[in-house]
Amino acid sequence: MKISRILSVALALILVTTLAPSTVFASNSNYYTTTYRNLDHAWQNSTDMVDVSFDDWEKNWAEWLCDTSKRNPSFTDIVSATYDATVSYAEFNHGVYDKKVTYNNRTVQIKNLPKGETLSYLPQYTFSECLYQVTYYVGDNYRGRSQPEWTESDYARFMVGLLRAQDIPAYIIVGTQGSLDRYTYRVAVIDSANQRIYYCDPARGAMSGNISKWRWLTLDEYNDDFKYSHIYNENIANGEILPVDRVYTTTAVNIPANKRFEGINVPIRKGGRTTNVYMRVVMYNGDAYFWIRDVAKMLKGTSGEIWVDHDGTLLFGKGNYEPNGTEINWADGKSIPIDTLSQAYVLSHAYYGGERIKMSIVQIGNDLYVRPDDITGALGINGLNINVNIK
Repeated sequence: MKISRILSVALALILVTTLAPSTVFASNSNYYTTTYRNLDHAWQNSTDMVDVSFDDWEKNWAEWLCDTSKRNPSFTDIVSATYDATVSYAEFNHGVYDKKVTYNNRTVQIKNLPKGETLSYLPQYTFSECLYQVTYYVGDNYRGRSQPEWTESDYARFMVGLLRAQDIPAYIIVGTQGSLDRYTYRVAVIDSANQRIYYCDPARGAMSGNISKWRWLTLDEYNDDFKYSHIYNENIANGEILPVDRVYTTTAVNIPANKRFEGINVPIRKGGRTTNVYMRVVMYNGDAYFWIRDVAKMLKGTSGEIWVDHDGTLLFGKGNYEPNGTEINWADGKSIPIDTLSQAYVLSHAYYGGERIKMSIVQIGNDLYVRPDDITGALGINGLNINVNIK
């Protein structure tokens, strides 16, 4: 733990606490599901690069690929057929992860990049592009030379698009799994009739060759070393449409490794109790920036509770904070390693409740760091007091 440079860290949280809603998970048969009411704000019309409106030709192809146009399929029929269509018309692009690229003036394989940087170096396709590739493959009499090659996000995006074209709500959840040091992508499908969500992993099925196993995830399969990170976002936050031409600057800055701290023991006093939590702190321009999810966790259960999201810049607003499984420093009392290698950036603006506000955000890899007082200032509340002194 990098605590030798820390002289003192103290935090006092004096806000009105409220009862936080609990998250409930349930199972139906052997399939893992959760209830619709437990969706966080990021689920509202999310999923990057999936068309939210479909041309007639796209709808017709979706019905043909899933073979649902000549019968009256149930929800289960549509989802199962869509999964089968997703894994049947493309090969998993294993080779792309071995491709060598230049990163930070070094030659590295894509699979060895920080997971937040990987997508910048991978071919990615919108739903319509995936559909064009499949129609060309089918029209070319299924010849292997034109069979599409996709990565995890493309499989998820294609399945979500097919489902949406058939009026089934579906979303992409992002996380990490097993020994793969990169993001993996799953599909969450909503059964509107009973307000339940089921989970699929088409890319894992295509990768393993065991395509049927990953159609409907059981609880064990859902938990199979999978750590949820975030939901793909389509410029929608808290139900409010963000301006299409939203503007913020991204500036590369030098934050050396010795200014990026992990394992700092921070005492948090809330509701008359003190809890010690190991946190990451980034020092920039004389100020201490905390991981945004730590700030949100500090505020959880108080009158200043917020949801947080990341869509190129920070999106946040008042509402229920939903943990995403990465907060092991809170759940297990373990410190989280800080990224000491990736280029640091300062983002000039954030969006609070859909409105642009000026504040500095430090981005390192896929993690955002903020000054807690900027968050509470935007909320119009007081009481979050953090003092960090570093040699």
